Amino acid sequence: SASFGVLQTTLLLMTTEARVQGQALGMQELAIGIMPFSALAIGVIEHQIGVSRATQGNALLLVFTMLILAARVPELLRYSGNEPAKSQPHVAPTN
Repeated sequence: SASFGVLQTTLLLMTTEARVQGQALGMQELAIGIMPFSALAIGVIEHQIGVSRATQGNALLLVFTMLILAARVPELLRYSGNEPAKSQPHVAPTN
């Protein structure tokens, strides 16, 4: 889990412009922090309508969300990972 967290955050910081890295990390933490509540909600829904239908509904919600994201941020579709590293602000070492 720790290795995944480090790699996930490193990838996020490598692919995000320096000026919005704080916002990106905040969104990442929000997504991770809300997971227990969403799991509880999904469990309640599964209890009401069944696991199969709830899973299908979640899959459709994911596809719909990805389509909206692709429409609003088309740069994500063109990202290949081969772009040169974005310049980071230089911070002089303190003595």
